This record gives sequence, C-alpha cells and structure tokens, in this order.
Amino acid sequence: MDLPEPIYDVALRLTKRCDLDTHMLARRAGVGFEWLRKFRAGKVKDPRIRSLQRLHDFLVIYETDRRQALESAEAISKARSLESAAQT
Repeated sequence: MDLPEPIYDVALRLTKRCDLDTHMLARRAGVGFEWLRKFRAGKVKDPRIRSLQRLHDFLVIYETDRRQALESAEAISKARSLESAAQT
C-alpha cells in the first residue's frame, strides 16, 4: 500500500515550484518571512505543524488555482483558433 506523500515534502516541493517571491508567499500564506526563507532552503527540519499546515494549505490552493487558470486559458485559446479557422 502506498502512503500519501508527507505534508513536509509536499510543502517543500510546492514552495520551490511557486512563482511568488519569499516576501509575498510568506504574507499570503500567513507564515514568517525568516521561517519561510529557511524552509525553502531546507534548513527547517522539524517545523511547527501550524506553520507547515498554513503553508501547505495555501500552496495547494494556489497551485490548483494556477493550474485551472492555465487550463482555462488553453481552452479559450483553442476556441478562438477554431472560431478563426471556421471564419476563413
């Protein structure tokens, strides 16, 4: 049986992939800037669950919203291409 990926690993992976700078991410996730800077660098080995949970929850929602926005933009682009092709 496969176990789910640990919350620490998910948060670290999403943090490194996130396109927000550290100041903005810390503010939007509700965590401290210094803590997040150290976490992104892999220097927080035993984080407080409250900070880790806040960061994780924000990043999961942010990533989902970003993915949905990209999918919507691609769908709109395809629809416009089909419309354009149909008009010619």
